[in-house]
Amino acid sequence: MGGRRVIIHAGFHKSGSTFLQSTLFANRRVLQEHGIDYFPFMANHSWPIYLRFADHPLGHPLSIRHKLGSTGHLSLLQDLVEKSLRRFLAKGSTNTKIISGESLCKMSEAALKRLRDYLLEFCNDVTVVIYCRNYFEYLDSIVQENIKNGASLEDARSALFSSKDLHPSICMPGYFPNYRMKIEKFDNVFGESNTIARAFHPEAFHDGNLLGDFCAAIGFEGLASTLNGAETGRNASVSALAVAVIDKLNQRTPLLQNQKINPERPFQNHRHILDLPGVRFQLDDPDLLAAYRK
Repeated sequence: MGGRRVIIHAGFHKSGSTFLQSTLFANRRVLQEHGIDYFPFMANHSWPIYLRFADHPLGHPLSIRHKLGSTGHLSLLQDLVEKSLRRFLAKGSTNTKIISGESLCKMSEAALKRLRDYLLEFCNDVTVVIYCRNYFEYLDSIVQENIKNGASLEDARSALFSSKDLHPSICMPGYFPNYRMKIEKFDNVFGESNTIARAFHPEAFHDGNLLGDFCAAIGFEGLASTLNGAETGRNASVSALAVAVIDKLNQRTPLLQNQKINPERPFQNHRHILDLPGVRFQLDDPDLLAAYRK
């Protein structure tokens, strides 16, 4: 086993994860030249890791979108993930393995322990790297992201006024970052010395950029200069008009029905709506913002 280690990049949500994942995935060959392997299943590992280890694997947005209500379908995918993950971790040509998925922060401590114990069968050390974003920048971004994934503006209002997030079986980012609680969860499972929390802000980044900061955090300072950034791997803001249209569609066929995932909800491709022009979406309801501050 030698000095093998696994790096888990666990988000958090809305802190450049898509950019990091797309860039690392696109540069897998370059990374291998430096002794690093990036799990090749897909760029974002949230879904495969969630399928394999989470308490409620059917609650992930991609499970909902692809209607994995059939236990048979779920088992087939879990087997596929298991074989791919085991092959990736057992590969002996590199000593550093990277898994990246922001939805890992939504997993329970029990699920994270299952993941930790599984990884330690193949390595000596597991290190978690996470990024935390300004609370109010996070809010605007997460409301529009959840609406794109099936929630409604009314869901956001209810969550903010009640201080409670969506149904616990739904793997969507909470409207409240709850950074302390999430970091403590990783501390409890992986150890404080193996949990690295960094600020998502250009002034705090090593070399002034996220990619350079992440590479430095995992002990590969300077590596970023050899990687080609994936310009398409960014979640762009959408217009207020686009959010309003998607919100209406979500109200027509809600994500939840009787506190369960709605089996009648059709697959919805919003790509043509996301390009609608107009001013950028931003929450400006003073009552909502006041509730969020509390």
